Amino acid sequence: MAVPLKIDLACGKKKVVGCLGFDRVHLPGVDVVCDLDRGIPLADNCVDEAFCCWFYEHCQDVVKLTEEIHRVLKPGGRLVIKVPYYTHFQAFNDPTNKHFFAYDTFTYFTEDNDYNFYTQARFKIVQRFLGCNSGFYPLRRLINSLANHWPRFYEEYLNKFLRANCMRIELRKTGVEGKAKRLT
Repeated sequence: MAVPLKIDLACGKKKVVGCLGFDRVHLPGVDVVCDLDRGIPLADNCVDEAFCCWFYEHCQDVVKLTEEIHRVLKPGGRLVIKVPYYTHFQAFNDPTNKHFFAYDTFTYFTEDNDYNFYTQARFKIVQRFLGCNSGFYPLRRLINSLANHWPRFYEEYLNKFLRANCMRIELRKTGVEGKAKRLT
């Protein structure tokens, strides 16, 4: 039986243990130096798990990056993404951030979204977590509870006062239908 292939995209110096690390810069832990905006130098349907932490906000094109990850993931493959939440001041402080993410951003890659015609890459959302991972613990706990029990109410009314600062989402590639095109 083959060893599952796990990749960490834009891993920097903090590669996920057990992963093959990809980054634009040769740093300790980086196994493959490449520009992820130009593609992932792997064959179709060969990756079991992909981690993309704190990179989506910097990439050139969210749809193309997601299509490329979809291409290399096996059917049923797992994608874990961590991004800054759009209301947090750090999302706008960093001049290298190009994109901002809300609770429903990645639903555009699901079968049920009315606007999924931008891409054929399809995923199932397994889990989403809006969170606050800094500050006064009781306040963090309150924010995490409200944001995850009533995410749309939280986004519409509460996030102006009780700000989450990050989002974690786990997706599963669904089937091989609508095979995404490879980046060129």
